[in-house]
This record gives sequence, structure tokens and C-alpha cells, in this order.
Amino acid sequence: MELTPKERLLRAINFEEVDMIPVTCPFAGSLGQFGGPFLEDETIPKDKRQSLVKEMSINPPVVSIFMYPPDIYKNGWDQWGVYWDKIHDVYHPIENWDDYTKYKFPEIDPDLFPEEETVRCHQEGKTLILGGCYPIITFERYRTLRGFENAMTDPILYPDRCQELIERLADYNLRQIKRWIEIGCDIIGFADDWGSNSQLLMHPELWRKFYKPVYRRMCDLIRESDAKTWMHSDGAIAAIIPDLVEIGLDILNPVQAECINIYELSAKYKKRLVIEGGFNSRLVSKGEYNTVRNHIEETTNVFNGFCGGMMGTPANLLLPSIDVALALYHAYRNFANAETDR
Repeated sequence: MELTPKERLLRAINFEEVDMIPVTCPFAGSLGQFGGPFLEDETIPKDKRQSLVKEMSINPPVVSIFMYPPDIYKNGWDQWGVYWDKIHDVYHPIENWDDYTKYKFPEIDPDLFPEEETVRCHQEGKTLILGGCYPIITFERYRTLRGFENAMTDPILYPDRCQELIERLADYNLRQIKRWIEIGCDIIGFADDWGSNSQLLMHPELWRKFYKPVYRRMCDLIRESDAKTWMHSDGAIAAIIPDLVEIGLDILNPVQAECINIYELSAKYKKRLVIEGGFNSRLVSKGEYNTVRNHIEETTNVFNGFCGGMMGTPANLLLPSIDVALALYHAYRNFANAETDR
């Protein structure tokens, strides 16, 4: 089966057989920006670098992702009036409800919508386009505006005000989504980290009452445009995955196997939810070539990835070494027909 990278991804997200698991842009981009410039590091043996170049040419990234850095990468005031000390939000502009009546939402930043780049991607026809992602957040925005403790207790102590603020955030997000639709994205994403390492941050029933309707509205709007829906949410979120599938989520990232039972997930949603990632990110972040390769092979088998429904990526952009990068790429190929020499 000879497939172009774009054809491979389209087959994967439509649960059709593929010759290898398609990789997404963060995987390749992380080699330089996030995981270290392996290809330019002359301390790494030349044969390994050449092998990585080969793998990247065989299975190049097939999603052009316009995933702008969230506010946590800034040091100072963001456009929402939140003050950041490196990665920590230390001032929350609506921490007291008295400040809510005079608080003004910022205008949507036109620089978030790269029209020229999306036109170029469409003209080249080699990739799908994923827009939105981290600027489209609801719980995380609520948390930075009100502070974490308030975000956890507001649904119980101040349900009406909590509902009103969430609705305003939803309307803001829907305006962003409409703009991403206008510029022609194939996939439109949003993000909120809902899980700790062991459980959902909020009781599932509270989540369903206050936040599920927001995600439903966003998914409905995206799917009306014939785009695919994508969500990033870390941690132990198994309790709400049935709800996300019900409201129309197509692709879930990163599905951390150390926090979610991937066997149960696969059994229930193998042909209903596309998994981007799906492995134990702690193991991968610390692993050596053989350990990582064996683990990703097993994960791919769990999700029956060569029959579709799986996208390859490093969970949370974790690429600690070129050996791990090679192990991931090799595991995403069908070993029955693949040369896997390191």
C-alpha cells in the first residue's frame, strides 16, 4: 500500500488501514525546538543522525499546527490582566467577585490567525491544518482569572456567577473558532488540563453541569464546518472520555497510559476516538531505545493502530534523546515490511 503522508493521516482519522502510524508536527518540531537539535549535534554518532533523517523523510509530519504558546511562556502581564512569574500565574484579576463587574474581556488577537500560512498549506496540499489549540481554553482561563482555589469551589459556592463567567468564556472561544473556520482549518483544537496523575480535578457531575455544555457547543460548531475536533487534556481523565465522545470529539491528545487504562479505552472506543499518543510518557521520557520501542509497539497493538484511529506524537513533547526519537519512529512503522536498523 503506497500512501502519501496526507493520505495516510486521512485514512488514520477515518479508521482505515495504514502502512505506518502518521506523525504530527510537534513530533518533528520537537526535535529542534523542544527536544534538542539532535541532527546538528556532532557529539551524536553520525549513523544515528542519518537514521533519524531517513525516518523523518519516510514518515514526515502531516499536520501543520498553528499552536501558539500559551500565556505561561510569558513573564509579566498577559492580555487578560494575569501576571505570570515564569510558569506561575501569581495575580488573578477577578480573584474577588467585586472586580468582576468592571472586568473587560480583551479583544481577540488578529495575529493568532495566520491566513497567509494556511493558504500556503492548502496550496501545497501536503498536510492537514490544525488551528486553535491553546488559545481556546475554558477551565484554564477561568482558573487564571479567579485563581485555582476559587475555580474549584465556585461551582458549589457561587454557581450562578460561575455559570455566567463560563458562558462568557465560551462565547469568546466560539468567536475564535468561527475565525479558524473562516481561514479553512481541517482540524480545530481546544485545550484544558482536567486530570491529576490519579483523578479528575473536579467531580464528574460538576464537570458535566458546568463545562460539558461548553465543549458541546464548540464541537457542534466545528463539526458543522466539516472540520475535525481535537482536544488536549493531560492526566487521569477517563471519567469524562465517554462524555467527550458523546459530544463529538474526534481526536484526543495525549492519552497518558500511566493515568488511563488504555486497554479499557481501546475496548470501548477503538473505532470512535482517534488517539494521538496513548503511551506512558514517564517511561518514554526516561527510556532507552529498546524499552521505548517495545512499549510503543505494545501500545500500537492495543489500539490496533495500523487499522486506523491512531496518530503518533511524543506525549507532551518529550524527546529526551535521539535514541527515543528513533524508537518512536521505528515503532510507528510496520515491522513486517520495515527496515529498522539503528
